[in-house]
Amino acid sequence: MRIGICIERTSFRQWHVVLRQRLERSMPDTEVYIRVDDSRHAVAGIDFLLAFEKTTLHRGASSICDPAAPAPETMREDPSSRPDVLIDLAGRATSADAALILRPLFEGSTSEEAAAALVLEGRMPTLSVVDATGRTLAWGAPSAEYVDSLTRGMEAIFSRTMALIMRALATPEVSEPRRFDAPPPVRDSALVRYALRNLAMNCARALHRLCFYSPQWRIGWRWIDGPGVFERGDLGGAPWRVLADPGDHFYADPFPVEWMGRAFIFFEDFDHRTGLGSIAAIELDGDGPKGRAISVLAEPWHLSYPFIIEHDGVLWMIPESSSHGAIAIYRCIAFPHRWERCGTLVEDVEAADSTIFNHNGRFWMTSSVRDGLGGPSDMLAIHSSATLLGPWTAHDLNPTLIDVSAARPAGRVFESGGQLWRPVQDCLNGYGRELRIARIDRLDQKHFQQTFVSQIRADAAWPGGHVHTLNRINRLECIDGRTRNPKIAALRRFASTGAG
Repeated sequence: MRIGICIERTSFRQWHVVLRQRLERSMPDTEVYIRVDDSRHAVAGIDFLLAFEKTTLHRGASSICDPAAPAPETMREDPSSRPDVLIDLAGRATSADAALILRPLFEGSTSEEAAAALVLEGRMPTLSVVDATGRTLAWGAPSAEYVDSLTRGMEAIFSRTMALIMRALATPEVSEPRRFDAPPPVRDSALVRYALRNLAMNCARALHRLCFYSPQWRIGWRWIDGPGVFERGDLGGAPWRVLADPGDHFYADPFPVEWMGRAFIFFEDFDHRTGLGSIAAIELDGDGPKGRAISVLAEPWHLSYPFIIEHDGVLWMIPESSSHGAIAIYRCIAFPHRWERCGTLVEDVEAADSTIFNHNGRFWMTSSVRDGLGGPSDMLAIHSSATLLGPWTAHDLNPTLIDVSAARPAGRVFESGGQLWRPVQDCLNGYGRELRIARIDRLDQKHFQQTFVSQIRADAAWPGGHVHTLNRINRLECIDGRTRNPKIAALRRFASTGAG
């Protein structure tokens, strides 16, 4: 098999080098070569701003946005035979050029200028890969979560574009062409405004961090009889009570557990002094928390999202440890405070919020993953196993979704009415902003389909503008969201009189 990558010479970037390397690794018997197109020119202002950010914001760090040149040995094109696949990044190939044309589009445009124009406006483009007839073979909605510069925005876009190209090659899903409004042209004035606005926002963020602990999350809990958030489709009903934290910590990712006649909330305990999270737990009775929270699991790296599952009469925890590059599992050896690491479910993965459930006689695990670039909330990976401890097999479609509004888990998958329901983080308007409840319609090794049935937003019942985790065990229901926490005691007393 022969794959050509057609690129404008003046637009050749480091991500094109990475794309070629990934294609060669994933298909070792395939020849991948570069075809250079000399008919267009890059937008000089975009490259100038990327170079400016590299110097001023990113301290000279390398980026997949950096200009590059194709190595001579990668340009071995045989003009007498057309390739099996041509990845057309110049936008001018026809069906005569290859058996299959794959054309990545940014909001419907082949030009990276269109992607940059939307980043400059504070938005991210919808990405798609189409064939020569315009049919969509793969699409995605990347996250703007880590986008604090044009560089970070373009890195996220190029990273997810590579994933979509790999998806279109391996498991295309043909659909009708999508229609988009043409993005505005990139003008020098827009680049200058963006650079100045970014400098101002970075200064504002620095000032905010000086005065406030940031970010700051809080846990809400309640005893409830009857309909909860899932049934109501909102946060109303019995009032939420806030789990008090020590001030220089925040609590998030609550997972209620009932075990041996006792009720606990397990959660992330983030220490602002160290910048690391660990797992803590607190016991509740009918009146509320009994005593103080206790630490139950800590590692030299950050831990959060303490997903807990009971299996064969034993409690198991799969906390998020994305910064450590693996999905690990811990066994409870003395409830609630002693947990022992007993294995790794998936190696070499940057995975967040791994959530396990049973379906058709197998264990299934959903996680939000990233490849070192872009935000951690837009790519869904699924694994499955016949046993809890593995081995775990990657889903054929991984990443099964690239969609910032539909990918990241937000709590346990639960069964109701004979259906499986999945809380999902909708981060389209910011990380942890809203929840969605999805019905899992189809799940097997080759397919994943879900339908959203409700949208959960913070409201007067839970002020603060964010809600990002939902879990319930019997009568104990938990959520979390953002709040303000000034570092100065006087400011803290003032902030406590306002909402969220």
